[in-house]
Amino acid sequence: TGKNRCGAEQSAMTGVEWQDGMSQLRTVDVQEIIARAGEALSKASGGTVVLGELEVLSNDHRRNFIARAAARYSGGRARSVIVKATRSPSYDPMDENVLQVSGLAKEWVACSFLAARAPGRGHGSALLAGDVAGGIMVFEDLGANLISLVDPLLKGTAQEAERALTLYATALGRLHADTVG
Repeated sequence: TGKNRCGAEQSAMTGVEWQDGMSQLRTVDVQEIIARAGEALSKASGGTVVLGELEVLSNDHRRNFIARAAARYSGGRARSVIVKATRSPSYDPMDENVLQVSGLAKEWVACSFLAARAPGRGHGSALLAGDVAGGIMVFEDLGANLISLVDPLLKGTAQEAERALTLYATALGRLHADTVG
């Protein structure tokens, strides 16, 4: 059992069907997603990884299921990870137009590109593993208490907003410099 972003209890043991205003989102089986994410991490790390301590982060209207979990590696090491799975009923990784129709496929390609072009440069959370067929990605967890750009812009002082925008522009410039060519 975990809590969604709204603080409501949400069972990790059952599939739940979500809808958004425009389309029906597929039913997700949380146990299956976590099991497949664990298998993908195990394959990527070359050892057994078990995911536990699940905290559901997405709400009922998100197009992706998102959860934080503790990844426990066979050597005793543990780390927090973010598990993301598409809820799109039309997700098909074999579709010839997958990059035009799937946000998850676009994100996967972008993360892979950044990892190849600018490894270790801090352009976001590292993609640790994934299950293409299941539409599941596992990322490093950058932390639970990070603020978004929106917070200082809408709730901060003028100086906080200016600093946030300067940091954002600097990061965007670094991203472009690292991926040019």
